[in-house]
Amino acid sequence: MTNSKKFWIYTVLFLIVTVCYSKIENIINFQNGRMLAAEHFNFIRKIIYTGIKIFLAASYIKLIGSSCANIMLILVIALFFRFFKAPFDIVVIGCSIALYMKDSLINTNSKKINQNPD
Repeated sequence: MTNSKKFWIYTVLFLIVTVCYSKIENIINFQNGRMLAAEHFNFIRKIIYTGIKIFLAASYIKLIGSSCANIMLILVIALFFRFFKAPFDIVVIGCSIALYMKDSLINTNSKKINQNPD
């Protein structure tokens, strides 16, 4: 399997797994008579839910071949944006795509510039 196919397959699988996990958690809360919003979990359930989501994200980033420093950086960025109510999974995927495509994101069609014109 090529590196590109592997990356996109892992990305789609990560998105499917995390969305399914969130939906299952909401169904469990609904059946227990709680509100559907994540803010109404009890404290222990919030910690477990958050820990599992962070573990899934770290596993995904490691599977696509990033270093430990990049894993920590992406998780910190995702948690920072989550503080402002952004979807954690989408921020992780966005940062992973930017890291994966970092060489092809900046493309110039200019001619080579002679920086030492003597």
